[in-house]
Amino acid sequence: MRDNIDTYFNELFNSIETQMKQLTLLYVEDNKEAREASMLVLEEFFDTIYVAKDGEDGLEKFQQHNIDMVITDINMPNMDGILMCEKIRQIDQEVHLILLTAYNEAEFYDRSIKLNIDGYLLKPISITPLLSIFDKIATNIKLKQEAQANLHLLQQYQRAMDQNLIVSKTDTQGNITYINDKFIETYGYTKDEIIGKNHNILRSSKSTNEMYKQMWDTISNKKETWTGLIGNKTKDGKISYSKTTISPIVDQDGNIIEYIALRQDVTDLV
Repeated sequence: MRDNIDTYFNELFNSIETQMKQLTLLYVEDNKEAREASMLVLEEFFDTIYVAKDGEDGLEKFQQHNIDMVITDINMPNMDGILMCEKIRQIDQEVHLILLTAYNEAEFYDRSIKLNIDGYLLKPISITPLLSIFDKIATNIKLKQEAQANLHLLQQYQRAMDQNLIVSKTDTQGNITYINDKFIETYGYTKDEIIGKNHNILRSSKSTNEMYKQMWDTISNKKETWTGLIGNKTKDGKISYSKTTISPIVDQDGNIIEYIALRQDVTDLV
């Protein structure tokens, strides 16, 4: 059991250490002895550390360097740690902030809550609570990186879709809320002419009432995707045929919030 615990702790430490070494730290502490003692711990995690002796010095160094994380004492001369963090937050909403205190300074907590602080540490710095905060920060960084990577992929998917498909979205009443450039190119309407209008504006005699009834039942009542061939009317009265897929978009409770239609122009094949 002891070996398992030691193995887990070592793996956690190594993982956190790897993540932290990618970050730049600003450490702000007015007490020289406390700075020297804490640096022995912090240097295990960070390759780049900027040290400041008070809030004014810390704010100046933050403005001079690219800082990812700030660990700061609260009670300091010239400018306290909370005021420094407030000014830092005005500059950067993403930087990680950790408050370091020698005792229970409850009067500062109300101010610090608004700053989205990542954690609080008692002096002298103890490795276990430090690892706990670093682990939380490392997890948040990883989740943010994954979200950014997924967003980048989605943007590429959307670009590919917009280049090849006619895309529109409607609200639950069938009123158009979004169209892409391919839609404008195909049907001849500008965004100002089409946004807010009912999708029936495209309806033509080439598609039967029975087809529309069956489509609406599928996407609205059954909450399923419908696929079929539709002949829509363009602004100049021509008929544009498309292989169309319409899907309901639902919220977490299963309620339909909108519909999205993807069309592939097949007019030349009809």
